[in-house]
Amino acid sequence: MEIYIDRAFLDNFYAKYDAENDTHRNLRKFLSKANMGKVFLDFEYSTINEFEKATAENPFLDELVNIKSVTPTSAFKEDCKSVDFYEIGSASKYFFTEDTDVQKIERDFGCMAFNSENLEKASFLFSWFLLPISKKNRTPKNWNFLTDFKHPSNSMVLTDNYLFDYNNEEMKENLIPFLKNLMPDTLSIPFQLTIIGQDTKKNIDITQKKIEIEEALRSSFGYDINLTIIPISVHDRNIFTNYMWIYSGIGLNIFKVENKNLRLKNNSTLTFLPISYINQDFKPYYSTQRLNSINFVFSTRNELLNECKSNNRIVTSSVGNKKNRLLQ
Repeated sequence: MEIYIDRAFLDNFYAKYDAENDTHRNLRKFLSKANMGKVFLDFEYSTINEFEKATAENPFLDELVNIKSVTPTSAFKEDCKSVDFYEIGSASKYFFTEDTDVQKIERDFGCMAFNSENLEKASFLFSWFLLPISKKNRTPKNWNFLTDFKHPSNSMVLTDNYLFDYNNEEMKENLIPFLKNLMPDTLSIPFQLTIIGQDTKKNIDITQKKIEIEEALRSSFGYDINLTIIPISVHDRNIFTNYMWIYSGIGLNIFKVENKNLRLKNNSTLTFLPISYINQDFKPYYSTQRLNSINFVFSTRNELLNECKSNNRIVTSSVGNKKNRLLQ
């Protein structure tokens, strides 16, 4: 995780800060703790007096400059305009800046970017959602609900053994609409998509599946999509983007066609967790000792991705170029 902040944003954030606003409080904690990644701060002072005056005027700045992981630099304001910038370092880059075109960063490069005018969008960073998959209530009815969870991204990794069937019916009703509803509308760089999984009971031609998926997505997106399929059996069913971890109890093949209608196959749940989510310390019922859990989402997601990195490295029967920013 890399967090880029300019001083103008911090000054405006401090001026607007409302201690009763949940998003403001969580954002302050996210920025001031900054123990989930590296922080690059555009604040270079020429004299100690300038430094003391600035930090006295803005306590948020004082909180940041005392973090060991902070690097003072203004280079990122120019670097972020370059395609190469998004191919190095962490795939999860967050921008908090007044002096940069945040819409361009989001639209062209698939990264989250905020200024003081769109602070409330940052509530996404600290919200999680548990969605029940209910056959009785017939919810959800299709994959269109995923548009509520769409966010800037430029990479995705899916782990599921049962994404592919022989006749493509399940893939057309599940994997393809899932991707179409969650992938970004625009990008100026290739979207990197990796699918990891293998149903050992089926002899699936993954080269042909790659062609079919690419053709289906090409009709909806105007940017390049680099798809890699890694045929190795995996246990957990997860979806990772630059900013979110989605866990599915029964995987992605939740729908089937029955009497020409779309029906749910089983009851289950989908859990949506932003990797920036700040857990509250757990308070046991019979104990006064709190269990520190502030970084569990981020650290657990990273451990799962490390397994994907290993698979990406060792499996030689993959199809695709094996490039994925999340697996660097």
